[in-house]
Amino acid sequence: MSAIRLLVLRRLREQPLRAIMAAIVVGAGVALMVAVLIVISSLDASVRAAGRAFGGPAPLRVIGASARGGLVPAQVDKVATTPGVAAAVPVVQAISLAETGEGRQVPVVALGFDCRVEALVGPFGCTPEMLAPRMRGAPTFIAGALAGQLGPEAMLRTNAGRLPLAGVPVLPGLNALNDGRAVGFRLDEARSAMVRGPNVDVIYVVPAPDTDLATLAERLRTAVGPAAGVLRADDTPPVLGFIKVAFIPLFSVVALLTLGVGAILVRNTVTLSLEERRRQLAIVGALGGSRRVLVGSPLLEAGLLGFVGGLLGVLTGTAVAIPIVRSLSDFTIRTAGLGLHVSVTAVAVIGSVVLGVGVALTAAIGPARRTARLDVAAELSSRGRREETQAATSWTRVTARFVLLILVMTA
Repeated sequence: MSAIRLLVLRRLREQPLRAIMAAIVVGAGVALMVAVLIVISSLDASVRAAGRAFGGPAPLRVIGASARGGLVPAQVDKVATTPGVAAAVPVVQAISLAETGEGRQVPVVALGFDCRVEALVGPFGCTPEMLAPRMRGAPTFIAGALAGQLGPEAMLRTNAGRLPLAGVPVLPGLNALNDGRAVGFRLDEARSAMVRGPNVDVIYVVPAPDTDLATLAERLRTAVGPAAGVLRADDTPPVLGFIKVAFIPLFSVVALLTLGVGAILVRNTVTLSLEERRRQLAIVGALGGSRRVLVGSPLLEAGLLGFVGGLLGVLTGTAVAIPIVRSLSDFTIRTAGLGLHVSVTAVAVIGSVVLGVGVALTAAIGPARRTARLDVAAELSSRGRREETQAATSWTRVTARFVLLILVMTA
Protein backbone atom coordinates (compact mmCIF):
# COMPACT_ATOMS: atom_id res chain seq x y z
CA MET A 1 0.00 0.00 0.00
CA SER A 2 2.89 2.38 0.72
CA ALA A 3 4.34 1.75 -2.73
CA ILE A 4 0.93 2.26 -4.37
CA ARG A 5 0.36 5.49 -2.48
CA LEU A 6 3.82 6.71 -3.51
CA LEU A 7 3.23 5.81 -7.14
CA VAL A 8 -0.32 7.13 -7.39
CA LEU A 9 -0.96 9.97 -4.99
CA ARG A 10 2.39 11.63 -5.58
CA ARG A 11 1.80 11.65 -9.33
CA LEU A 12 -1.70 13.06 -8.94
CA ARG A 13 -0.33 15.85 -6.75
CA GLU A 14 2.36 16.62 -9.31
CA GLN A 15 -0.09 16.71 -12.25
CA PRO A 16 -3.28 18.17 -10.73
CA LEU A 17 -4.50 19.90 -13.87
CA ARG A 18 -4.33 16.73 -15.93
CA ALA A 19 -6.15 14.75 -13.26
CA ILE A 20 -8.81 17.43 -12.83
CA MET A 21 -9.49 17.57 -16.58
CA ALA A 22 -9.85 13.80 -16.78
CA ALA A 23 -12.23 13.75 -13.79
CA ILE A 24 -14.28 16.61 -15.27
CA VAL A 25 -14.72 14.86 -18.62
CA VAL A 26 -15.74 11.63 -16.90
CA GLY A 27 -18.12 13.67 -14.76
CA ALA A 28 -19.62 15.26 -17.88
CA GLY A 29 -20.40 11.89 -19.41
CA VAL A 30 -21.73 10.54 -16.13
CA ALA A 31 -23.80 13.71 -15.65
CA LEU A 32 -25.79 13.06 -18.82
CA MET A 33 -26.53 9.50 -17.75
CA VAL A 34 -27.51 10.73 -14.29
CA ALA A 35 -29.77 13.33 -15.90
CA VAL A 36 -31.50 10.54 -17.84
CA LEU A 37 -32.01 8.55 -14.62
CA ILE A 38 -33.37 11.62 -12.84
CA VAL A 39 -35.80 12.38 -15.68
CA ILE A 40 -37.06 8.78 -15.62
CA SER A 41 -37.37 8.71 -11.82
CA SER A 42 -39.09 12.12 -11.84
CA LEU A 43 -41.60 10.93 -14.42
CA ASP A 44 -42.29 7.69 -12.54
CA ALA A 45 -42.58 9.42 -9.15
CA SER A 46 -44.89 12.11 -10.54
CA VAL A 47 -47.08 9.49 -12.25
CA ARG A 48 -47.36 7.53 -8.99
CA ALA A 49 -48.24 10.67 -7.04
CA ALA A 50 -50.83 11.72 -9.63
CA GLY A 51 -52.30 8.21 -9.66
CA ARG A 52 -52.78 8.32 -5.89
CA ALA A 53 -54.22 11.84 -6.08
CA PHE A 54 -56.66 11.16 -8.93
CA GLY A 55 -57.60 7.57 -8.18
CA GLY A 56 -57.40 7.47 -4.41
CA PRO A 57 -57.84 3.83 -3.36
CA ALA A 58 -58.46 2.70 -6.96
CA PRO A 59 -55.45 0.62 -8.08
CA LEU A 60 -56.80 0.15 -11.62
CA ARG A 61 -58.22 2.42 -14.25
CA VAL A 62 -59.79 1.74 -17.64
CA ILE A 63 -59.07 4.05 -20.57
CA GLY A 64 -60.53 4.10 -24.07
CA ALA A 65 -58.97 4.02 -27.49
CA SER A 66 -59.24 7.81 -27.55
CA ALA A 67 -58.21 10.14 -24.74
CA ARG A 68 -61.36 12.21 -25.37
CA GLY A 69 -64.54 10.32 -24.55
CA GLY A 70 -63.16 6.91 -25.45
CA LEU A 71 -65.49 4.91 -23.15
CA VAL A 72 -69.17 4.44 -23.98
CA PRO A 73 -71.93 3.85 -21.38
CA ALA A 74 -72.08 0.13 -22.22
CA GLN A 75 -68.42 -0.25 -21.22
CA VAL A 76 -69.07 1.56 -17.95
CA ASP A 77 -71.86 -0.91 -17.17
CA LYS A 78 -69.68 -3.89 -18.08
CA VAL A 79 -66.89 -2.69 -15.82
CA ALA A 80 -69.31 -2.16 -12.92
CA THR A 81 -70.71 -5.71 -13.28
CA THR A 82 -67.34 -7.45 -13.69
CA PRO A 83 -66.74 -10.01 -10.91
CA GLY A 84 -64.32 -8.61 -8.35
CA VAL A 85 -65.25 -4.96 -8.89
CA ALA A 86 -66.55 -3.22 -5.78
CA ALA A 87 -67.04 0.17 -7.43
CA ALA A 88 -66.57 1.66 -10.89
CA VAL A 89 -66.29 5.46 -11.01
CA PRO A 90 -66.68 7.02 -14.48
CA VAL A 91 -64.89 10.36 -14.83
CA VAL A 92 -64.48 12.99 -17.50
CA GLN A 93 -60.85 14.07 -17.19
CA ALA A 94 -59.97 16.90 -19.55
CA ILE A 95 -57.35 19.61 -19.90
CA SER A 96 -58.58 23.17 -20.27
CA LEU A 97 -57.34 26.72 -19.88
CA ALA A 98 -58.34 29.23 -17.22
CA GLU A 99 -57.86 32.91 -17.98
CA THR A 100 -57.33 35.75 -15.55
CA GLY A 101 -58.85 39.16 -16.08
CA GLU A 102 -55.55 40.28 -17.66
CA GLY A 103 -55.65 37.42 -20.18
CA ARG A 104 -53.00 35.22 -18.57
CA GLN A 105 -53.70 31.53 -19.22
CA VAL A 106 -53.27 28.69 -16.73
CA PRO A 107 -53.62 25.02 -17.76
CA VAL A 108 -56.12 23.26 -15.48
CA VAL A 109 -57.58 19.80 -15.08
CA ALA A 110 -61.36 19.69 -15.49
CA LEU A 111 -62.96 16.69 -13.79
CA GLY A 112 -66.52 15.52 -14.24
CA PHE A 113 -68.00 13.07 -11.72
CA ASP A 114 -71.19 12.02 -10.02
CA CYS A 115 -71.95 10.63 -6.57
CA ARG A 116 -70.13 7.41 -7.36
CA VAL A 117 -66.98 9.40 -6.59
CA GLU A 118 -67.61 8.62 -2.92
CA ALA A 119 -65.89 5.29 -3.57
CA LEU A 120 -62.67 7.27 -4.13
CA VAL A 121 -62.89 10.14 -1.63
CA GLY A 122 -65.09 8.58 1.04
CA PRO A 123 -68.78 9.14 1.83
CA PHE A 124 -69.85 12.77 2.31
CA GLY A 125 -73.62 12.51 1.85
CA CYS A 126 -73.49 13.18 -1.87
CA THR A 127 -76.71 13.95 -3.74
CA PRO A 128 -77.28 15.13 -7.33
CA GLU A 129 -78.47 18.45 -5.95
CA MET A 130 -75.25 18.89 -4.00
CA LEU A 131 -73.26 18.65 -7.22
CA ALA A 132 -75.51 21.05 -9.10
CA PRO A 133 -73.54 24.06 -10.41
CA ARG A 134 -74.24 27.65 -9.40
CA MET A 135 -75.21 28.36 -13.00
CA ARG A 136 -75.89 25.88 -15.79
CA GLY A 137 -72.73 24.76 -17.56
CA ALA A 138 -70.37 26.22 -14.96
CA PRO A 139 -68.06 24.20 -12.72
CA THR A 140 -69.39 22.98 -9.41
CA PHE A 141 -66.13 23.35 -7.50
CA ILE A 142 -62.75 25.01 -7.87
CA ALA A 143 -59.47 24.35 -6.08
CA GLY A 144 -58.64 27.00 -3.49
CA ALA A 145 -55.13 27.42 -4.86
CA LEU A 146 -56.47 28.06 -8.35
CA ALA A 147 -59.12 30.52 -7.14
CA GLY A 148 -56.47 32.57 -5.34
CA GLN A 149 -54.21 32.48 -8.39
CA LEU A 150 -56.81 33.58 -10.95
CA GLY A 151 -58.69 36.37 -9.21
CA PRO A 152 -62.36 37.41 -9.37
CA GLU A 153 -62.65 37.91 -13.15
CA ALA A 154 -61.38 34.49 -14.18
CA MET A 155 -62.96 32.49 -16.98
CA LEU A 156 -62.66 28.83 -17.98
CA ARG A 157 -62.32 28.04 -21.69
CA THR A 158 -64.34 24.99 -22.80
CA ASN A 159 -65.72 23.63 -26.03
CA ALA A 160 -69.04 25.18 -25.06
CA GLY A 161 -67.50 28.64 -24.62
CA ARG A 162 -66.04 30.64 -21.73
CA LEU A 163 -67.51 29.91 -18.31
CA PRO A 164 -67.16 32.33 -15.37
CA LEU A 165 -65.30 31.05 -12.32
CA ALA A 166 -66.27 33.90 -10.00
CA GLY A 167 -68.30 32.67 -7.04
CA VAL A 168 -67.67 28.97 -7.69
CA PRO A 169 -67.42 27.17 -4.32
CA VAL A 170 -63.95 26.13 -3.22
CA LEU A 171 -63.30 22.42 -2.65
CA PRO A 172 -60.06 21.97 -0.65
CA GLY A 173 -59.62 18.38 -1.85
CA LEU A 174 -58.90 19.61 -5.38
CA ASN A 175 -55.66 21.21 -4.18
CA ALA A 176 -54.05 17.76 -4.32
CA LEU A 177 -54.62 17.52 -8.07
CA ASN A 178 -52.24 19.07 -10.61
CA ASP A 179 -50.64 21.30 -7.95
CA GLY A 180 -54.02 22.86 -7.16
CA ARG A 181 -54.88 23.73 -10.77
CA ALA A 182 -58.20 21.85 -10.99
CA VAL A 183 -61.94 22.40 -11.30
CA GLY A 184 -64.80 19.96 -10.72
CA PHE A 185 -68.01 19.53 -12.74
CA ARG A 186 -71.07 17.44 -12.30
CA LEU A 187 -70.69 14.56 -14.75
CA ASP A 188 -73.42 15.63 -17.16
CA GLU A 189 -72.20 19.24 -17.15
CA ALA A 190 -68.64 18.09 -17.87
CA ARG A 191 -69.84 15.99 -20.80
CA SER A 192 -71.59 19.01 -22.23
CA ALA A 193 -68.77 21.50 -21.61
CA MET A 194 -66.06 19.19 -22.96
CA VAL A 195 -68.23 17.75 -25.78
CA ARG A 196 -68.07 14.13 -24.68
CA GLY A 197 -71.65 13.24 -25.55
CA PRO A 198 -72.70 10.29 -23.35
CA ASN A 199 -69.12 9.03 -23.03
CA VAL A 200 -66.44 9.38 -20.38
CA ASP A 201 -62.63 9.46 -20.47
CA VAL A 202 -61.64 7.06 -17.70
CA ILE A 203 -63.17 4.60 -15.24
CA TYR A 204 -61.49 4.22 -11.85
CA VAL A 205 -61.94 0.72 -10.47
CA VAL A 206 -62.02 -0.16 -6.77
CA PRO A 207 -61.64 -3.93 -6.36
CA ALA A 208 -63.55 -6.05 -3.90
CA PRO A 209 -61.59 -7.26 -0.84
CA ASP A 210 -59.15 -10.13 -1.42
CA THR A 211 -59.34 -9.74 -5.21
CA ASP A 212 -56.21 -10.50 -7.20
CA LEU A 213 -55.40 -7.41 -9.28
CA ALA A 214 -53.81 -9.32 -12.15
CA THR A 215 -56.86 -11.56 -12.49
CA LEU A 216 -59.22 -8.59 -12.24
CA ALA A 217 -57.26 -6.69 -14.88
CA GLU A 218 -57.65 -9.61 -17.30
CA ARG A 219 -61.39 -9.74 -16.62
CA LEU A 220 -61.67 -6.02 -17.28
CA ARG A 221 -59.76 -6.30 -20.56
CA THR A 222 -62.18 -8.99 -21.67
CA ALA A 223 -65.18 -6.91 -20.58
CA VAL A 224 -64.21 -3.64 -22.31
CA GLY A 225 -62.74 -5.18 -25.45
CA PRO A 226 -59.35 -4.93 -27.17
CA ALA A 227 -59.72 -1.24 -28.11
CA ALA A 228 -59.68 -0.13 -24.46
CA GLY A 229 -56.86 -0.48 -21.98
CA VAL A 230 -56.48 -1.35 -18.29
CA LEU A 231 -53.71 0.46 -16.41
CA ARG A 232 -52.44 0.35 -12.86
CA ALA A 233 -52.32 3.51 -10.80
CA ASP A 234 -48.57 3.94 -11.36
CA ASP A 235 -48.57 3.21 -15.11
CA THR A 236 -47.49 6.06 -17.35
CA PRO A 237 -50.38 7.47 -19.43
CA PRO A 238 -50.04 6.54 -23.12
CA VAL A 239 -49.93 10.23 -24.08
CA LEU A 240 -46.66 10.53 -22.14
CA GLY A 241 -45.16 7.27 -23.34
CA PHE A 242 -43.21 9.01 -26.11
CA ILE A 243 -40.91 10.53 -23.46
CA LYS A 244 -39.48 7.12 -22.67
CA VAL A 245 -39.71 5.89 -26.26
CA ALA A 246 -38.11 8.86 -28.05
CA PHE A 247 -36.46 11.28 -25.65
CA ILE A 248 -34.71 8.87 -23.26
CA PRO A 249 -32.93 6.72 -25.93
CA LEU A 250 -31.71 9.81 -27.84
CA PHE A 251 -30.37 11.43 -24.70
CA SER A 252 -28.76 8.15 -23.64
CA VAL A 253 -26.85 7.93 -26.94
CA VAL A 254 -25.43 11.41 -26.39
CA ALA A 255 -24.45 10.40 -22.85
CA LEU A 256 -22.68 7.26 -24.08
CA LEU A 257 -20.70 9.27 -26.61
CA THR A 258 -19.61 11.67 -23.89
CA LEU A 259 -18.65 8.74 -21.68
CA GLY A 260 -16.53 7.39 -24.52
CA VAL A 261 -14.66 10.70 -24.75
CA GLY A 262 -14.13 10.60 -21.00
CA ALA A 263 -12.80 7.04 -21.19
CA ILE A 264 -10.31 8.04 -23.90
CA LEU A 265 -9.09 10.97 -21.82
CA VAL A 266 -8.66 8.76 -18.75
CA ARG A 267 -6.74 6.25 -20.82
CA ASN A 268 -4.46 8.96 -22.17
CA THR A 269 -3.96 10.37 -18.68
CA VAL A 270 -2.97 7.00 -17.26
CA THR A 271 -0.72 6.27 -20.24
CA LEU A 272 1.11 9.59 -19.91
CA SER A 273 1.42 9.12 -16.18
CA LEU A 274 2.95 5.67 -16.66
CA GLU A 275 5.33 6.92 -19.33
CA GLU A 276 6.58 9.63 -16.97
CA ARG A 277 7.36 7.16 -14.20
CA ARG A 278 8.70 4.17 -16.09
CA ARG A 279 11.99 4.29 -14.19
CA GLN A 280 10.11 4.41 -10.86
CA LEU A 281 8.10 1.37 -11.85
CA ALA A 282 11.25 -0.41 -12.96
CA ILE A 283 12.85 0.29 -9.57
CA VAL A 284 9.76 -1.11 -7.83
CA GLY A 285 9.99 -4.20 -10.01
CA ALA A 286 13.73 -4.60 -9.32
CA LEU A 287 13.10 -4.37 -5.59
CA GLY A 288 10.63 -7.22 -5.75
CA GLY A 289 7.40 -5.35 -6.41
CA SER A 290 4.65 -7.80 -7.30
CA ARG A 291 2.48 -7.78 -10.39
CA ARG A 292 -0.38 -6.67 -8.17
CA VAL A 293 1.54 -3.52 -7.21
CA LEU A 294 2.59 -2.72 -10.76
CA VAL A 295 -0.90 -3.24 -12.21
CA GLY A 296 -2.81 -2.00 -9.19
CA SER A 297 -1.20 1.44 -9.06
CA PRO A 298 -2.52 2.68 -12.46
CA LEU A 299 -5.88 1.05 -11.81
CA LEU A 300 -6.11 2.81 -8.45
CA GLU A 301 -5.19 6.10 -10.10
CA ALA A 302 -7.89 5.64 -12.71
CA GLY A 303 -10.38 4.55 -10.05
CA LEU A 304 -9.76 7.73 -8.07
CA LEU A 305 -10.29 9.83 -11.18
CA GLY A 306 -13.51 7.93 -11.92
CA PHE A 307 -14.73 8.29 -8.33
CA VAL A 308 -14.23 12.04 -8.38
CA GLY A 309 -15.84 12.20 -11.81
CA GLY A 310 -18.82 10.23 -10.52
CA LEU A 311 -19.33 12.64 -7.65
CA LEU A 312 -19.10 15.56 -10.05
CA GLY A 313 -21.59 13.75 -12.27
CA VAL A 314 -24.19 13.65 -9.49
CA LEU A 315 -24.03 17.42 -8.99
CA THR A 316 -23.83 18.28 -12.67
CA GLY A 317 -26.46 15.74 -13.66
CA THR A 318 -28.92 17.16 -11.16
CA ALA A 319 -28.27 20.67 -12.48
CA VAL A 320 -28.83 19.43 -16.05
CA ALA A 321 -31.98 17.47 -15.17
CA ILE A 322 -33.79 20.35 -13.43
CA PRO A 323 -34.44 22.48 -16.56
CA ILE A 324 -35.19 19.34 -18.60
CA VAL A 325 -37.82 18.18 -16.10
CA ARG A 326 -39.32 21.67 -15.98
CA SER A 327 -39.56 21.84 -19.77
CA LEU A 328 -41.17 18.39 -19.91
CA SER A 329 -43.50 19.40 -17.08
CA ASP A 330 -44.90 22.26 -19.16
CA PHE A 331 -45.78 19.73 -21.85
CA THR A 332 -47.20 17.07 -19.52
CA ILE A 333 -49.38 19.63 -17.75
CA ARG A 334 -50.94 20.71 -21.04
CA THR A 335 -51.44 17.18 -22.35
CA ALA A 336 -52.20 15.05 -19.28
CA GLY A 337 -52.69 17.47 -16.39
CA LEU A 338 -49.62 15.99 -14.77
CA GLY A 339 -46.86 18.21 -13.42
CA LEU A 340 -43.39 16.72 -13.06
CA HIS A 341 -41.24 17.27 -9.99
CA VAL A 342 -37.51 16.58 -9.78
CA SER A 343 -36.82 13.33 -7.95
CA VAL A 344 -33.19 12.37 -7.23
CA THR A 345 -33.05 8.75 -6.05
CA ALA A 346 -30.30 6.79 -4.36
CA VAL A 347 -30.01 4.69 -7.51
CA ALA A 348 -28.96 7.78 -9.48
CA VAL A 349 -26.32 8.76 -6.88
CA ILE A 350 -24.85 5.27 -6.47
CA GLY A 351 -25.10 4.58 -10.20
CA SER A 352 -23.19 7.78 -10.96
CA VAL A 353 -20.24 6.80 -8.77
CA VAL A 354 -20.23 3.19 -9.99
CA LEU A 355 -20.43 4.32 -13.62
CA GLY A 356 -17.58 6.80 -13.21
CA VAL A 357 -15.31 4.24 -11.54
CA GLY A 358 -16.28 1.55 -14.04
CA VAL A 359 -15.55 3.71 -17.08
CA ALA A 360 -12.19 4.82 -15.67
CA LEU A 361 -11.10 1.29 -14.73
CA THR A 362 -12.11 -0.09 -18.11
CA ALA A 363 -10.09 2.61 -19.86
CA ALA A 364 -7.02 1.93 -17.70
CA ILE A 365 -6.87 -1.85 -18.11
CA GLY A 366 -4.74 -1.69 -21.28
CA PRO A 367 -2.03 0.65 -19.95
CA ALA A 368 -1.98 -1.21 -16.61
CA ARG A 369 -1.36 -4.57 -18.29
CA ARG A 370 1.50 -3.13 -20.29
CA THR A 371 3.09 -2.04 -17.01
CA ALA A 372 3.34 -5.66 -15.88
CA ARG A 373 5.35 -6.49 -19.03
CA LEU A 374 7.91 -3.75 -18.38
CA ASP A 375 11.55 -4.74 -19.11
CA VAL A 376 13.19 -3.81 -15.79
CA ALA A 377 16.80 -4.14 -16.98
CA ALA A 378 16.18 -2.13 -20.13
CA GLU A 379 14.44 0.67 -18.24
CA LEU A 380 17.12 0.93 -15.54
CA SER A 381 19.85 1.22 -18.20
CA SER A 382 17.69 3.56 -20.36
CA ARG A 383 18.06 1.06 -23.18
CA GLY A 384 14.32 0.89 -23.63
CA ARG A 385 13.99 4.57 -24.41
CA ARG A 386 16.94 4.45 -26.83
CA GLU A 387 15.38 1.54 -28.67
CA GLU A 388 12.07 3.36 -28.92
CA THR A 389 13.81 6.50 -30.17
CA GLN A 390 15.71 4.52 -32.75
CA ALA A 391 12.56 2.76 -33.82
CA ALA A 392 10.73 6.04 -34.08
CA THR A 393 13.47 7.47 -36.38
CA SER A 394 14.23 4.32 -38.36
CA TRP A 395 14.89 4.63 -42.09
CA THR A 396 11.93 2.37 -42.80
CA ARG A 397 9.48 4.75 -41.19
CA VAL A 398 11.13 7.78 -42.76
CA THR A 399 10.91 6.20 -46.20
CA ALA A 400 7.29 5.17 -45.70
CA ARG A 401 6.28 8.65 -44.62
CA PHE A 402 8.19 10.22 -47.53
CA VAL A 403 6.41 7.96 -50.02
CA LEU A 404 3.05 8.74 -48.40
CA LEU A 405 3.77 12.46 -48.67
CA ILE A 406 4.62 12.16 -52.39
CA LEU A 407 1.42 10.24 -53.04
CA VAL A 408 -0.67 12.86 -51.26
CA MET A 409 0.96 15.73 -53.16
CA THR A 410 0.47 14.08 -56.54
CA ALA A 411 -3.12 12.98 -55.87
